[in-house]
Amino acid sequence: MTAKPKGADPRRKNLNQPGFRKELLIRAFKERSAVFNFIGKNTEALEDINAGLRFARGLDNRKHEADCLIQLSEVYYSLSHYLRMLKYARESLTLYDDLRDREGIAKSLLNIGRIHDALGEYPKTLEYFRKALEVGRKIHDRAITAESMNSIGLIYDRLGDYPMAFKFYRQSFAIRKRMGDLMGTAESLNNIASIHYRLGDFARALDFFKNSAELREKIGNRSGLAYSLNNIGFILNQIGDGPRALAHFTKSRAIQREIGDREDEAISLNNIGLVHLNMGNFSQAFDHYQQAMKIQKKIGNRRGEAYGYYNIGRVYLEEGDLGPARRHLSDAEKLAREMGEKELLRRTALALGELALVRRDPEAAARYAEGTRELSLSMNFKKGENDSTVLKARIDAALNRWVEAQRAFGEAIAYFEKTSQPLDTAKACYYCADALARQFQPDRARKYYQKARAIFKRIGAKSWLKILDSRGI
Repeated sequence: MTAKPKGADPRRKNLNQPGFRKELLIRAFKERSAVFNFIGKNTEALEDINAGLRFARGLDNRKHEADCLIQLSEVYYSLSHYLRMLKYARESLTLYDDLRDREGIAKSLLNIGRIHDALGEYPKTLEYFRKALEVGRKIHDRAITAESMNSIGLIYDRLGDYPMAFKFYRQSFAIRKRMGDLMGTAESLNNIASIHYRLGDFARALDFFKNSAELREKIGNRSGLAYSLNNIGFILNQIGDGPRALAHFTKSRAIQREIGDREDEAISLNNIGLVHLNMGNFSQAFDHYQQAMKIQKKIGNRRGEAYGYYNIGRVYLEEGDLGPARRHLSDAEKLAREMGEKELLRRTALALGELALVRRDPEAAARYAEGTRELSLSMNFKKGENDSTVLKARIDAALNRWVEAQRAFGEAIAYFEKTSQPLDTAKACYYCADALARQFQPDRARKYYQKARAIFKRIGAKSWLKILDSRGI
């Protein structure tokens, strides 16, 4: 039997077609860039996607060009180069719109929205994220739908609408889990954890943050792992474990410096500064806050800059340098109002209330206390409500309203103890003891001073121990 002659291999024919090999190279550069970006090798990611973009333009292939532009915008986002990201995201949107590529349109809308988020322009951010969600639903793209929902949840989180944030986070999580999207699932776990923290459930928040970190480490997402380590450290610091918190923040920053993630490195620096502030190392706290502020200003992150003013103002307040404290806190408040950043408004109102109390202006302090309480209630932020309760109790004590002061101190101390927040417990005990001492109740005052001292000593709050020592308590 004569063997039947074989026809030409169509794959070999395609390889010989003009431009086909370049198309393969474009795909290879684009996909390798995405992998490099995912594992934190941003320089290599940038080199690859620029090479792919050159080939795409050389072939005059607009689809490949748009795909490269969207990837280029994502790499620049990882490098915190917001204006460059915006430029390429807009270019990709124009091309995808011409091509009627709805998936590409949605991805471009999401990237543009992220830029407005970094700039603190939340109404614009929500507009772009909602448009992306609408497109994702129309084309039945579950990945885009889930990402859009998660992004919308993030903005509601920023605006202090935690029920709405939680709703979108959970919807996104459900879709991602069904899809087997491990990277997206890890992100959703992290965001759900942040809501549990704000609702005062630190144990659940810590569990969710740890689950997110384990998943991110498993899939090799170094940027995400660093972010999760930061969040775990934040909870550890809140419950009084400063040394372990510092270890997590330091590890997080090392990863961020290695991969060139400037925005999140600034967050780590702020968190390291917070540990030093709580321990009474004011010079180290100030140094880390200044480093973070320098980064935020350089990359143009207004939200980060606003928190930087607050953090530096807080150091001045703790040191008793009231003029610079007032200026920095007022700058933070101004930016927070422009952005509608409720949590930062709450923090600055609380700090300005404390400053007014130090200046013996209880009426002004009372206005700030009411403001921070209203903000906390609007966000359903339990810790914030109790922070304002302590400030209100201190004001009542300053105005000799002893019964109201003792009741408020008791409520706040009970909450902080129940939710395992030792620093806040100790501070409330200290202020309560001061109020009792002024009422000529030395035995009860001594009991609260001793309780405060024991906690300050256990968590290493040196500045507070110095205050007690200076007063012979």
